[in-house]
Amino acid sequence: MKKSRAFTLLELLIVISIIAIMASLALPHILSALTKGEMMQTASNARQLYLATQSMAIDAMTSGDTTAAWPGDMSSPSFSAWASALCSSYLSKSEFCKLCSAPGVIVTQDHFPTSGNQTAFRIYAVKESSE
Repeated sequence: MKKSRAFTLLELLIVISIIAIMASLALPHILSALTKGEMMQTASNARQLYLATQSMAIDAMTSGDTTAAWPGDMSSPSFSAWASALCSSYLSKSEFCKLCSAPGVIVTQDHFPTSGNQTAFRIYAVKESSE
């Protein structure tokens, strides 16, 4: 009589159940790592946006240009004015849209839509204290 070297159905079910248990234990850790990765990407985007704005503000301070400065120090503080000044020399429009987008969003446009005051940012003018 020839002995079969194939797996039995019970052995296959045990292996599949062990793999399923291991996957269910690993899934929360994988999702946590993905979330942390998105948070790090968002922090990196904010840093790039800050550095570009800082470069623009330093250049504006040395040249006396009031149309390119920190958003609150601009002569007309608005999102579209700040974004236009930033995209004129420091970032491309597609980079700017990518930096301002939410995590996981794939940006395909190279323009920033503004509809009145309906933007994700609110720009306030900087006023000196009276004290």
